[in-house]
Amino acid sequence: MSAIPPSRWPPEVERAYEFPTFAPQGRIESFTCRYTFGEVQEIVIVQVRHRGVVVTETCEGPSGSFENLHLADVETGFVWRSIQWVGPQQGLMELEVVVPFTGRRR
Repeated sequence: MSAIPPSRWPPEVERAYEFPTFAPQGRIESFTCRYTFGEVQEIVIVQVRHRGVVVTETCEGPSGSFENLHLADVETGFVWRSIQWVGPQQGLMELEVVVPFTGRRR
C-alpha cells in the first residue's frame, strides 16, 4: 500500500471495526468517515521536523460517532501522526511514525 496525497483522498470512506464479544467473529460495525482539511503544521518526532496538513476524520455509524485526527504530508499523503479511536472501551490511541516502512530490509 502506498500513500496518496491528501488532495486525492476520497470525500468519504467506509471503515469496519471489529469489537470483542462472546461470538468467535466478534461484533463488526461499519462507519462512514468524512475528511475535513485544516492548516499546515509542523511537528517534531525524535528530533526530525515534519510538515503536514491537519486532517479531521469524522465517522458516524449505528452506535454513534467519533473523530480521528491525522497529520498527513501535503505532497505524499504519508501520515506522520495519528490519533485514532479504537473502540468504546479503549478510547483513543496516538501513533507517531519514526521511520516510514518501505517494505525493504536495510
